[in-house]
Formats: sequence, structure tokens, C-alpha cells
Amino acid sequence: MVTVCGQLSGWFLVALCSPRLPADTGAALLLLTPVGALVLGAVILGQLPSAWQIAGSALMLLAAYAGTRRTGDGDPGRTEPGGRVSPGGWSPDGRGRSLRGQ
Repeated sequence: MVTVCGQLSGWFLVALCSPRLPADTGAALLLLTPVGALVLGAVILGQLPSAWQIAGSALMLLAAYAGTRRTGDGDPGRTEPGGRVSPGGWSPDGRGRSLRGQ
């Protein structure tokens, strides 16, 4: 029963809903599975997470946020060398366009 309810139905929903999400959002949600397990273990089973588990969960949340963060035009932000965020992605001329497409 645990297999059918927990795993089979969960992965069925992942397979059903993943095509409807942007790729970066779907990947970030799948990476958050261990964080959800940690929270459920603490809430339902009364487990006390270690400092390493909490730190790892915080790192995963930050990484998921950074990976799915959007800029003002709806495109994922890309970081250029030097740390600036370019909405159109990094390009050699620094203006978000290719040198070949001028």
C-alpha cells in the first residue's frame, strides 16, 4: 500500500505535470524532494534534523530559487562574467545579442 500511494502515485503525478512546467521549474521542484522529506519527518514523525541537514536544506532552497529566478522580461536570469545579470543571456558584446546576428 505504501508503494502504491507514496511512490507510484507520486511519480505518476510528476510524469503527468512535468511537461506543463518550464524545465527549470520542474528540475528545481524535483531537487526539493529531500527538503520535503526532512520537513515531513520532523512534523509527522517528530524527528529532530541535524545542523548539517538544516544547512543542506537551506542551500537547496537557495539553489532552487536562484535556478528558477526570472528577470523582468520573463526569461531566466543569466550571469555574465563579472557578476552582472543579463536578461537575454551572456553574449560576447555584453548587450545580450550575438556578434554574428548583427
